[in-house]
Amino acid sequence: HPAGAHWIDWYDGRDATEVMDAFHSEKARGMWQKLPKSSPEAVEILSKQVADDSSVQIAFRKLRDELEADGWWERDFVHEAKLVGIWISLAVGAVATAHTAPPISTVLLALAMTNAGWLGHDYVHGVDSFCDKVRNFVCIGAGLGTTWWSDKHNKHHALTNEMGVDEDIATDPFLYTWAPDPKHDSPLRKIQHWIFFVPFSALFALWRYDTMQVAVEAVEQKRPGAKEELFGLLAHYFILL
Repeated sequence: HPAGAHWIDWYDGRDATEVMDAFHSEKARGMWQKLPKSSPEAVEILSKQVADDSSVQIAFRKLRDELEADGWWERDFVHEAKLVGIWISLAVGAVATAHTAPPISTVLLALAMTNAGWLGHDYVHGVDSFCDKVRNFVCIGAGLGTTWWSDKHNKHHALTNEMGVDEDIATDPFLYTWAPDPKHDSPLRKIQHWIFFVPFSALFALWRYDTMQVAVEAVEQKRPGAKEELFGLLAHYFILL
């Protein structure tokens, strides 16, 4: 499995219909239709192991099909140009004021990084040909790797808020998303809503470290597009410095 064998393990005994539809392109969704079909005996065993589709699941699938049929999945390139234009304006503003007004430059750079993160979120998770072409934007714009992002954040979208799997909620000891075991608690947790920007900055620095580590490992493992991703990250730091 190109995205890693761990996905197969996590969905052992689970219904992966939504994840298969959400994380794969139309081309990929057509490819698995050609895979060997399960035998009637295997289908019967699996049916007994997995709960029946809930009314919410059925309604969601119907809504998704209706939205796709109505054109909500089609890319609006004018809107995309506006979003990228905002990021370019922030980045250029940060560079232009770097020596004349450092505080303003710092704020503009922070906004540019945040904006690049949200754009990168859409481009990394997107499954159309446009996202395939701009997938590494987040490497250059925000210093975050596509492999690290997809491995980490896809779990959040697939197994949302599931403790032990969803790394987006595993933010302690920087930020606590629930009350921990008293042995692992921190007095700062009670005031984290006042000082969240400090530990969040530390968390962002950790993400940058992790992303470089994962990018190097991806190159060593010869994962598709790993070298281009690493070059994008290096370009980000070259420009930043």
